[in-house]
Amino acid sequence: MNNADKTYKFFLISYNDKSPTLAGKKVFEILSTVFSEKAPLHPSWEFKLEDLFQFLHHSGFVFDSAETFYNLLAAIAYQIQKKPDIHWKELLTALSV
Repeated sequence: MNNADKTYKFFLISYNDKSPTLAGKKVFEILSTVFSEKAPLHPSWEFKLEDLFQFLHHSGFVFDSAETFYNLLAAIAYQIQKKPDIHWKELLTALSV
């Protein structure tokens, strides 16, 4: 199992076991690594992502594959890069989830 598989598995366990805030923290860690090369991800994003994934979980959104997960991460990263101060609810709309 490679690191991407382990990351997705950890995320999915957190997300599905009714700990979406932990899943949001994991996404923050991943995106912080991505953004560290260009411009650091603002610490407030940890809480925004926790709220976003908690909302997704409670609304019944299902991650059916690692591809879905990583496509969503890429879309989130793109939206944050495009508009760093975007609110998580605006982000949700932009992602069309």
